[in-house]
Amino acid sequence: ENFGNYWNYIRGFASDPTWTTNFASYVFSAPMLTDHNYINAFKLDPLVACKIGLPARNIDAPLYAFREADPFPVGPIGLTWNSMLRSKYAQQIPGTSIYCFDAVILHPYYIARDNYQVDISMLFDDGYTCPVFDYTSLDTRLEPAFTGILGKTSPMALFGNFRDLIRYRFIESYNFQNIALNFGLTTAIKKDLWTTEWNILADAKDLEGEENEFDRNQIYHNSYASGMVIFEWWLKNLKLNFTNPYRENFFTYATFHNYHGTENVNNLIVDADCADFEQYGIDPDDYSGTDRLFLRRTNYYAMLLLSEVIKSRLSYLQANIYQGVANPNNQPTVFIDENQEYLYIYFSNLKDGEQHYIINSDNLISLFIDPILGTPIGIGLGNATIYCLDAEQAYSTSGKSTIYDLNTCYSCGGETEVLHPFEIRAENPMAIREFENIPNCLTEPKPGETCVTVPGYSLGYFKIPISVFYPPEKNNMDLVGETKLHVYPNPTSGNLNISLKTNNFYFNEILKVSIINVAGQLLSQQVINNSRSIQVDNLSSGTYYLKVLDQNGLTHFASFIKN
Repeated sequence: ENFGNYWNYIRGFASDPTWTTNFASYVFSAPMLTDHNYINAFKLDPLVACKIGLPARNIDAPLYAFREADPFPVGPIGLTWNSMLRSKYAQQIPGTSIYCFDAVILHPYYIARDNYQVDISMLFDDGYTCPVFDYTSLDTRLEPAFTGILGKTSPMALFGNFRDLIRYRFIESYNFQNIALNFGLTTAIKKDLWTTEWNILADAKDLEGEENEFDRNQIYHNSYASGMVIFEWWLKNLKLNFTNPYRENFFTYATFHNYHGTENVNNLIVDADCADFEQYGIDPDDYSGTDRLFLRRTNYYAMLLLSEVIKSRLSYLQANIYQGVANPNNQPTVFIDENQEYLYIYFSNLKDGEQHYIINSDNLISLFIDPILGTPIGIGLGNATIYCLDAEQAYSTSGKSTIYDLNTCYSCGGETEVLHPFEIRAENPMAIREFENIPNCLTEPKPGETCVTVPGYSLGYFKIPISVFYPPEKNNMDLVGETKLHVYPNPTSGNLNISLKTNNFYFNEILKVSIINVAGQLLSQQVINNSRSIQVDNLSSGTYYLKVLDQNGLTHFASFIKN
């Protein structure tokens, strides 16, 4: 607990000679031992604007998910490094009003050694021989390990399973850290949180009578199971910013470790092996010596799906979510785009069969209250488009994995060469499928609801178009001027004429016309130029909504009746 020495050192003061000899001299060069006022160097330089984060200690108490990477003995909860770090929040650079640091840094490792190692060592046989793993039906040799780590109750959920990590162990660890680090502060001395390294470690401890502990702990890497937990962990990091008692948007940086590496670890990209070269028709001799070929793996595809949150500037929506107690899945995460035209719902389906979602739009109405148009009378949800990584089994991989190393059937070269498969990428080189939703819910959605059905062992998001309906007397009004949408004849039996009128002049160019039914489902969409009419003879008798986008980017609504 040498925080005092560390604090003195980074502010340029003399530290305990024993600490300097044992620690600082091991890390820093001789000049850095005499010139080490890092706080002033970064904070007072007029040419740069730096933020400073100071390291906090990982949890040293038993049973928490995020523990120290090294097997330190369990310590008491008292005047630890973190509580001393907290005591410095109000410290300012002498003679200024500048606070010495801006954030605290955690390294939340999820370690096999403290979580699932003992269980996986007992359940997973390390003496596998042929045949190869079968993706068309569950391989009974892998079933206990992978259903267990996903938290499924059959045959048994492992302690430290990935579902429980996301459901409650994640927040338990942060609540423990919050006791000392106070992430709920809103005063001037508040500090942000940075996690400069978060990942799953396959660290092994010696178990009597067990062999290959390290390899056996790595069987989850590059599988659907590991992609799922990384995917959900990223979402939990984001949602922590909107969880009581934490300050909103306190968690500002989270760096996944690692982007690439040479072992079968949880990286986004990993070195190629013999099957990779064979898969892509590459001569291995072209990559000899210092040349290396990296290929994207399962975690890369999970991160690619998550990147849509940033690229489309999505906003998190807190939602009421109900699911059965026996459902192994984590609750989905809901976003809306900045133009409020689409819902994005992120999900992971741990089941080997379909998962059905019914989305209700009632609580969205408050987002669309308009000073002129008033309160919507309803929100319609169209049919979803699904973007997902879709695997056959929880142990499906995008290539290289330890499970292939432990199965002696797989080998490179020779007459008996058997190369591992790339099951996750079987249909699509990018692994991510895009397809229109085919709803298959057991109950019929009500008006304002939509049903979405996702495949088994999948993760990703579905995108749902939103339609907003205002009171009939205001449907034809805009935020600008007195533009009104006219449709005639109304009722109609087949042809519908459309006009936009502003101050008695018909000059608004119509760009896109959408027809929506009373349940909010988008039935058709077409772009029109000079034409001022559309055919609706294919519609059944009833009432419909017309949504028109003009060249100014304004949206107009009208209703019509089809005879």
